[in-house]
Amino acid sequence: MPIILVVVVIGSLVIVHEFGHLIVAKLSGQPVETFSVGFGPVLLKKQIGSTVYQLALIPLGGFIKLTGEDYTAESGFNAAPLGNKIGVILAGPIFNLILGIILTAILYSVFGVSNPIARIMPEPTAQSAGFANGDYILKINQDTIKSWNDLANKMQVYNNQDAIFSVKQGDAIKTIPYHIKIDSFPFSPFIEPIIDRVRERSPAHKIGLKSGDIILEVDNKPIPEWYSFTEIVQGSGQKKLFIKWQHDNKVLEDTITPQSVTDELNNKRIGAIGVWVRLPQKSIPVLKSIGIATTRSLYVCEQTFVILYKIIAGKLPKSAIGGPVMVAKYTYEGAQWGLQYLLGLWALLSINLCVINLIPIPIVDGGRILLYIIESVRRKKLTKKEWEISFWIGYALIGFILIFALTNDLTRLIKK
Repeated sequence: MPIILVVVVIGSLVIVHEFGHLIVAKLSGQPVETFSVGFGPVLLKKQIGSTVYQLALIPLGGFIKLTGEDYTAESGFNAAPLGNKIGVILAGPIFNLILGIILTAILYSVFGVSNPIARIMPEPTAQSAGFANGDYILKINQDTIKSWNDLANKMQVYNNQDAIFSVKQGDAIKTIPYHIKIDSFPFSPFIEPIIDRVRERSPAHKIGLKSGDIILEVDNKPIPEWYSFTEIVQGSGQKKLFIKWQHDNKVLEDTITPQSVTDELNNKRIGAIGVWVRLPQKSIPVLKSIGIATTRSLYVCEQTFVILYKIIAGKLPKSAIGGPVMVAKYTYEGAQWGLQYLLGLWALLSINLCVINLIPIPIVDGGRILLYIIESVRRKKLTKKEWEISFWIGYALIGFILIFALTNDLTRLIKK
């Protein structure tokens, strides 16, 4: 089943992308010769109007062939108005974004949105003001704080201002004056050490940890919140750990040896046992979930561009770049985590494909749009040689990125 899901997820991303090109081409009157679901030997095909629709053997994607798409053509797509061409090309990435929004909306409407209560772990500056680990933020000035999102929003409202915080500290209610500076957000969430999911065949699965279990101790150290637990596990270096947990009304104990995995963002080896934290989930209506999913998907687009910039600028390690092997690996693992994780990963991959296709590299959608805009600005078609040079530059860049990404993929597999 996980392997089938890998094929479904990866194949759907490309098919939806090409379907976007098809729909807008049809709506704008651009003739389409072929629309294929899959690659390789054709299994089924049927001509409807001027278009041949076909199903091919290899289900990992598909393609569309437009009439007159070749850059030397004097009619068809290449001779269409600039707006039509940009619309058809841009439709692919936009359909990937729409798929990401739909999947995120399904995720939120079925499983809810994680929105922990505003229980905090303060940074040193906030600790010196009187905040303590586990405090509940009740109010900022006269504004009631019901959730972590409320806290973040009100911190924005009162940025660079003196405010009075009302907090529950143990059994006491305290008021703490604090000058808010949002550029150094002084709190992180205080999360209960409760397991939500356990990955199959992981170290946690092997010793019998289950959803709903509460971590009590690791290496004889009490675990008051989730961060304390992950800090010990990630720094374990594959050392056997004593672990005590609560399952229903029973207290159980065993030893566990974390796996050594690579943190993709800092390229460091860390320990992992294959568990996912339980966060409070707030169910939301379908229509509202679409609005929230749209906002968050656009934010993911923005952050994907930011991450790409940081990788290029050397602010993040280039080892963070992954290729098809990493995508397949994460999708396979996502299937083992469960539907909620898989839907989130599926949406993220679709949004990432949207962003990647908008990069202005010849042969991908963003590059083709750039070339057509250059033609329009200079009011002269690019020559055959200019198109060929552009495409060779594009092939070289994409080839280099693919080889680099595959090298990273193989390095991860070898290190694992």
